[in-house]
Amino acid sequence: METIGYQTKKVRNVTQAAENIKLIGLDVDGVLTDGRVIYDSFGNETKQFSVRDGAAIYYAGTLGFIIAIITGRKCPAVERRAEELRVQEVHQRVLRKWFCMQEIMSRHEVSASEIAYFGDDLIDLQVMTRIGLPIAPADAAPEVKAIAGLITESCGGQGAVREGIEYILKAQGHWDRIVEDACNGIFSFDRQTNNKQTNNKQTNNKQTNNKQTNNKQTNNKQTEKDARSDDEI
Repeated sequence: METIGYQTKKVRNVTQAAENIKLIGLDVDGVLTDGRVIYDSFGNETKQFSVRDGAAIYYAGTLGFIIAIITGRKCPAVERRAEELRVQEVHQRVLRKWFCMQEIMSRHEVSASEIAYFGDDLIDLQVMTRIGLPIAPADAAPEVKAIAGLITESCGGQGAVREGIEYILKAQGHWDRIVEDACNGIFSFDRQTNNKQTNNKQTNNKQTNNKQTNNKQTNNKQTEKDARSDDEI
């Protein structure tokens, strides 16, 4: 098992680190939520999520960022929220988060320096001490804030994720486009649909070209055959 000493040295150039990010990892309790565990009258666990956090996650996903949720607890509400936001990787009841992250990195061919991770407590240190941009909410544990490259002004569940993702998107030059599209009534779903339509159009054009090429080759072959038949006659 790989071990690493606890370090208080922060990321030197946060903007540069943000420019390299391709994968955004998220804890749930204390990051996507305020950390409180709430049970209803039937004993079912419920969670409250920030809509603004969700919008940022969705924006990032439509721009091609890989979104990964890794949490130590398990709750159906997390699965539902992740499905709403089209999160690609959802891993619950995970204590050895770094090993889980390594598997995700391998699947998506992403290096540690290309990962941003939002964490708030000691269990998140195993990931945050090894990746490009560790991000902590304002109310994270002191040990987590000590190694964070970016500490948000917002607390967990109250816009911290929105703030961190917005920083990354601005660093990579995406945010102005998102704002401009919003002003014109174009939203992330529209962009995703347009991209899909463009890809389908390109695929159809390619198939048409291939079909035309095949038909041309068939016609040429038939012409040669007819020519040989004439010679034989």
